Amino acid sequence: MDIASPDVVMEILRREPNSYAFSVRSGFGVDGLVHAIEKSLPHPSVEITTVIPYKRGDLVSAIHEHGEILSEEHLAEGTAIHAYVDGGLAKAIEIATSKQE
Repeated sequence: MDIASPDVVMEILRREPNSYAFSVRSGFGVDGLVHAIEKSLPHPSVEITTVIPYKRGDLVSAIHEHGEILSEEHLAEGTAIHAYVDGGLAKAIEIATSKQE
């Protein structure tokens, strides 16, 4: 049994419209809470389309970890990638790929 009664939960939700009711015990409302948290997190906003040399696998890993990949293809000269990343990572990629030219 959860600690708060359903009546108390409904009263809190009525008074606090930006609150979320969930139960760890039953799992009720957890998906809604996770969705709300994901929506509130910042999203990468810089779109990149480039080929990253294989010796800079660290950048490809960073894109996988911190970006949103739209497409990725392995070519002879490196990893062709189309993604959204943050400004700092976009700058690092720009520097790395301009040195290869």
